[in-house]
Amino acid sequence: MRKIEKVTSKLKSAQSGFTLIELMIVVAIIGILASVALPAYQNYVAQAQAVTGLAEITAGKVIVEAKLAEGVETALTEPEALGIQSTTSRCAITVFISSAGDSKLECTLKGSTNVEGRIITLTRSQDAGDTSGAWLCSSTLHAKIKPKECS
Repeated sequence: MRKIEKVTSKLKSAQSGFTLIELMIVVAIIGILASVALPAYQNYVAQAQAVTGLAEITAGKVIVEAKLAEGVETALTEPEALGIQSTTSRCAITVFISSAGDSKLECTLKGSTNVEGRIITLTRSQDAGDTSGAWLCSSTLHAKIKPKECS
C-alpha cells in the first residue's frame, strides 16, 4: 500500500502546471490572432467614421433642393443657412449653392489616422440637360474605407 501512495504522490507532483513551451505556444497564438484582428478593427472604425461623416452632409441635400426650388438669388456658403452645423464631432462642413443649381456639400473628416483630413463631397449638377439635379458622391478616402455611395 505504501508503494502505491509513493507512486501516486510522485505523479501528482510531476504534473503541477503548464510547461514553458505550452505557455509560449499560447502567447504566440494570441499574438497571431491580435495581428490579424487589430487592422480589421481599425478599418471597421474608419468605415464607421466615414459613413457618419457622409450622413452628416446627406441631410443637407433635401434642404438644398428646397432652397433651389424656392429660387436662390445669391450663392449660399454657410452650412447654417441649410440648418446643419459647420463643425461636428465627425467633420468640418463647407457648402456652396449657386442660383444655377450646381451645389456642393463637403465634409472634411475628423477621427482616426485613416480618415483624418480626408474629404467626402456631394456634388449636384447644374439644372440643364439629362443629368440635371443629379447628386454625385466623391471622396479622397481609400477604396476599402470609402462608403458604398461614393464608389
